[in-house]
Amino acid sequence: MALNKVFLLLPFFLFYGCGGGNDDPLCCSGPEVLVTSGPESTTTSTDATFEFTSNITDATYTCWLVNGADPAESCISPHSYTGLEVGSHAFVVIAQDGAGNTYQSENWVWEILQD
Repeated sequence: MALNKVFLLLPFFLFYGCGGGNDDPLCCSGPEVLVTSGPESTTTSTDATFEFTSNITDATYTCWLVNGADPAESCISPHSYTGLEVGSHAFVVIAQDGAGNTYQSENWVWEILQD
């Protein structure tokens, strides 16, 4: 009789263990941090504004210019930089969830050309 109970419960565990009946977007897709807009790949503007988002509920964000002189800093979307130097740049945003786990976006890479 115990074996019958196992077989009856197996579909339940498979359904809910694979996200069935779960509205949590992180359950099946995993945490994501996306930079949704930023400067064109080449520009003469020394200013840059980035918009970003995450599917992590209540995430806090840290923004960083990878080759910049400025340290990483707490930020919200949109986040802007002004007076950047001519040359190549890369922007990264890191989201942190309530448990302290961190997730990093892809690098947004662009080059500022001499005007």
